[in-house]
Amino acid sequence: MAKFIQTIKLRNNPEVVNKFKLAYKIGKYTLSHAGFNFAFRNVNVDKYGLGYFPDVWVDELCKDGLEAAKNGIWNPILGAGIDRGGDQDIGGVLWQDWKELDPIAGINQIVGHTSGKTVRTKWEYFKSLDIESDNYCLDTNFHHVAILDSETNELEIKEL
Repeated sequence: MAKFIQTIKLRNNPEVVNKFKLAYKIGKYTLSHAGFNFAFRNVNVDKYGLGYFPDVWVDELCKDGLEAAKNGIWNPILGAGIDRGGDQDIGGVLWQDWKELDPIAGINQIVGHTSGKTVRTKWEYFKSLDIESDNYCLDTNFHHVAILDSETNELEIKEL
């Protein structure tokens, strides 16, 4: 299904793709529909020789994915994983299941896509880099809302 949408609808509507964002950065948090997975990092390291610059490779993944969609070319960052009926191991930024999201050093994510009764979190400290990853899944069928202060990076989650 994702391949169909990407190759048929988006190819015929490049103006839609030009307005679309796969992720948005507010303060220290990267917001997306389903989140980024470290499995996609190697694509950019090989292609751009970027080393470990998480914000850069997330931006490049998004740029490449949207450019591919605009041209009707399949790109795994937009594909569904096996858990969601797709044919790739890990879902892309629109399809990844919360259980597939592993904390990535230097990226703090706020995502949805995997409905649950409570807000879920995943946190990890990467000692070798002296950096953490703080991640939230807010998909609770509209029972919670997040308030993020972009200046202080304070995140408040309220139950509705």
